[in-house]
Amino acid sequence: MNETILHVILCGIGGAVGLTAADIDLAPPLPIRHRSAWTHSPVIPALLWWWTSHSTNENVYWLVIGFLPAFGLHVVYDMFPEAWKGSAKISLHPLPGRLPALLSFLYLGCSMLVALVALSLMIEDARTALIVAGIMIILTGVYSRRETGGWPPPLNKIGLLRKVGDVPPLVMYWATAMVIAMPVVTLDILR
Repeated sequence: MNETILHVILCGIGGAVGLTAADIDLAPPLPIRHRSAWTHSPVIPALLWWWTSHSTNENVYWLVIGFLPAFGLHVVYDMFPEAWKGSAKISLHPLPGRLPALLSFLYLGCSMLVALVALSLMIEDARTALIVAGIMIILTGVYSRRETGGWPPPLNKIGLLRKVGDVPPLVMYWATAMVIAMPVVTLDILR
């Protein structure tokens, strides 16, 4: 099989897993609650980066490089739920309670940031960035169709920040592609 085709397939599989992995907390037998601090944690992308940096398996690299931006995309959409109440907030289970809306928003933002930093540390060339960006454009298109929501209080009081759903999907696709391609631009500037 052509190496590029294998890389695209592995990156796509990693991306599909990354989009849904944080919601493993919805599985009934798990002793955690939806929007768990464990499954939406910035530790997940950090550990995956660490594991990949110590692995010699190229397939693991391509799975993780697909997983990281998709995980980041998932938590970004979780930052903008329909309403900031109940299960929209980060659950601290087994500890009682949930984080307040603004802290939940910041926690999810931190997870997204760690995922993107880990990704930028892993992308080594333009070919890799283009593969990841292409996969993310497709995954964003599929995922964004089912997501709507808004900003957490007190940010939802600011007129321009009322609803994420007002942003055309095409803008989201290109924003995602630019975020993925940014590490390569940075890499080229630093060389």
